[in-house]
Amino acid sequence: MTRTERSVLFVSKTIEAPWNDGSKVLVRDLAAALRAFEARVFALEAHESWGENVVVKAPPASASPMRAHLAVMGKLLVAAPPSVFHFVFAPNVPSSTASRLVALAHRLRGWHGATVQTVASRPKDFAKAKKLLFGDLVVCQSKHTRDACVEAGVAPERLRIVPPFIREPSVSAARIEAVREKTLLGPAPYVLYPGDLEFSNGALTFARAIRRMHEAHPKLRFVFACRPKTARAAEVQRAVVEELAREKLAHLTYHLGEVRDPHALIAGAEAVLFPVNDLYGKVDLPLVLLEAMALRVPVVSARYGPLAELAPLPLVPESNPEALAEAALRLLANEGEKVRVGELGRKLFEERYTAAEGARAYEHVYEEALARRTR
Repeated sequence: MTRTERSVLFVSKTIEAPWNDGSKVLVRDLAAALRAFEARVFALEAHESWGENVVVKAPPASASPMRAHLAVMGKLLVAAPPSVFHFVFAPNVPSSTASRLVALAHRLRGWHGATVQTVASRPKDFAKAKKLLFGDLVVCQSKHTRDACVEAGVAPERLRIVPPFIREPSVSAARIEAVREKTLLGPAPYVLYPGDLEFSNGALTFARAIRRMHEAHPKLRFVFACRPKTARAAEVQRAVVEELAREKLAHLTYHLGEVRDPHALIAGAEAVLFPVNDLYGKVDLPLVLLEAMALRVPVVSARYGPLAELAPLPLVPESNPEALAEAALRLLANEGEKVRVGELGRKLFEERYTAAEGARAYEHVYEEALARRTR
């Protein structure tokens, strides 16, 4: 079988900017990094990194997301099937049901290819998710999620682990300076919370750690870069701002929302602090942490769920602002320790979380899934 006969069709959200969704980034970067398989992607236009190795299959324009979804499913039903269908989305009833039907329809017409499914983000209820995991092989993004799937009754032999991955970011000093100017941070040192507002208590935990960090480092500033996902985000932000005002700490903080150049904001930080206690709607290891590691910015994370797999990076108990502050201060008080943790993150990134490593792992999964179907 030649390379052009070995193809993977990704079934996911439309692959287009903005790149603030882990499942879209996974497909974009995996499609560019595959070597043994041709990638086919639903996208509005070709991405510059794809070269000639990717056949871009643009979904029809539609004012209604549901109509666009149905149109894509219709195209999947009538198109010549690939060697592998790779479904990349959070387990949910509509998408899983439609995807099962697509695979079944092709099998009834004699297709002998394979289905691979990636759990793009962790479900709230794994017991219900069991019925939605239909792939010949199912890829979890952490051991923690794999173990939860097994506990819910998914057969272990169907599960594989491929961690999230990213292409290496590159940031210039000019971009860092531009972000400082645009956000009015100026030359002030800052620590960054790039987590959510509405699903975890990470923003409040970060806010409650500020006094201790400020007492030790009066010039330090504190940045919230939180992309609002629901209407509740504004409510949580108000609560955070009000608490900081009562504590007379509001003048030390910056609430940036979604940032145009997040890599430059990360690169300029003294540390990235990620004290979340819920990863709903995120990949198992949020990409912002991998980006910080790639940029040698030290990361301090909660020891929550899949985040524990970032060890030996500094991990603290969830919902514990005192522990978070102390871990951050150990970095800030010792330049050598800050550099050591930054280099450790870089080493872990190179070993585990590069797009090349992710592509190799997925190609093994595709090979195994195809072998199972041809036995």
